[in-house]
Amino acid sequence: MRLHRNWVGYVGTAILCGLLLAMQSSQPASPPASQRDTAAASEILKKMRRVYAECKSYQDEGTTQTVISGDGREFTNNMTFKTRFVRPDRFRFEFRARSHPDSGPWNLYVVWARGDKIQSWWTVRPEVEKHRSLERALAGPTGISSGSAVNIPGLLMTDMNWGSGLRQVRAAGPVRDGTINGSSCWQIDVEQPAAAGNKTTLWIDPKSLLILRIVENATLQEQKLKATTTHDIKAKIDIDVPDSDFDFDPAVEEKAASQPARQEPANRKP
Repeated sequence: MRLHRNWVGYVGTAILCGLLLAMQSSQPASPPASQRDTAAASEILKKMRRVYAECKSYQDEGTTQTVISGDGREFTNNMTFKTRFVRPDRFRFEFRARSHPDSGPWNLYVVWARGDKIQSWWTVRPEVEKHRSLERALAGPTGISSGSAVNIPGLLMTDMNWGSGLRQVRAAGPVRDGTINGSSCWQIDVEQPAAAGNKTTLWIDPKSLLILRIVENATLQEQKLKATTTHDIKAKIDIDVPDSDFDFDPAVEEKAASQPARQEPANRKP
């Protein structure tokens, strides 16, 4: 009888252990810490995109610096830019840069719109040009502005296909703590489907969820040259933007463009 009771006890214990193992295996496994960290970064990017897509108005001022190095040489180009936007259809983007680094006259490129009246003007070709869409108008200055012409406008106007890069980025790592001008921010490395192989990092304000800095690292000419572009941005949303900001007088603006642009970086301090 004792042997029988022991055998029953062994069997019962084995069955109980089997049930416990089955219950554990039926529970969903927790994702690795790296996946959880990336998920948190993805959620921040999602909220950031929503802020831009839903804001009623937007204005910014910023600087762009591109440094190209390789073969023992280094080339630096600096420019400034401004964006004004009031939903649904008032818009202005402009940037200024020298025709040659640290010398030569200042060139001004402006794109402005009121409703379906969309125009652009450039010092190099000082004629007002009309466009059928903002996408076409912004395609002109995209390259020569190192992307500043579409980085933020592409987030503000989600119906634009041109310049949708930041709308399509994916988190490439966890959220890191950063500092700009003594203020805390989030740093997130992202991947852009249209720029595979390039590394882009966003600095995002934790309160407003606005982008403070964009750093893009790329390789050129079969990796012989390296290019680092830094956009520093000071922005505000849901404020009163003067209606006059969407006016443009080529004669006045051309005279202003000939004056030295202020080159203090918007958020340059680390």
